[in-house]
Amino acid sequence: MKKLFKLSMCGFLFLAPVAQAELQIDPNFYNKLEASVEEVVPRAAELYSDYLVSPTASFESVDLQELDWDQVILIGEKIIEIVKAGESVVDIRRDTVAAVPAGITDWRQLAGWQVPSTKVYAFVVKNGWGMKVVDVRLKISAMWGGNFEGKGAYLSNVLIVPTQVKVIWGFNLNIWSENREPVNTGSVENPVAGLGFDIRYQLVGKVPLNNISMTQDYFIHGTGQINMVE
Repeated sequence: MKKLFKLSMCGFLFLAPVAQAELQIDPNFYNKLEASVEEVVPRAAELYSDYLVSPTASFESVDLQELDWDQVILIGEKIIEIVKAGESVVDIRRDTVAAVPAGITDWRQLAGWQVPSTKVYAFVVKNGWGMKVVDVRLKISAMWGGNFEGKGAYLSNVLIVPTQVKVIWGFNLNIWSENREPVNTGSVENPVAGLGFDIRYQLVGKVPLNNISMTQDYFIHGTGQINMVE
């Protein structure tokens, strides 16, 4: 397959008219695209988390009477760009979100955070030759179980970061996420934060015979579970 691709590119270089050059490429290179998303085993490097957690965060500014335990709010951006034109753009120190009780302005005001829960998903697109034109690994990670004076199970540092981005010549890939409003999946007495979000994929061929747009839903629980919604 790789040899055939190289020969096709050589033919492209030696043919002057662009339209004629494109005709020399087997249409199956751009056409008959098939996309898939599946959970994969995390690599050792993907389990590392570059998080800044302050165990000495002050609680003096928090008034228990003002906290709404049944309402969970989002801290962070609702839409985050992850990959643009085949290049990673996510900023791990900026593009994180948290789901905390109303009245809390900083997730560090909560305590009891657990080791991040992490899952990795592979987004793969194959063309008519069976060649991988896109091979991306996305790490979804979140700190969980945060509480205030032993009450609640909340989320912080929810992050979607590409650990591998491979896009073959001739294709343009964009990936972004959109967070929904967080919810309380527990009770008023024992709140459990839940955060749903979409990961959206857009693949456009530079010779656009067959483009792909797809969305995959996910849900993270304050108990540490990360689920891909079927």
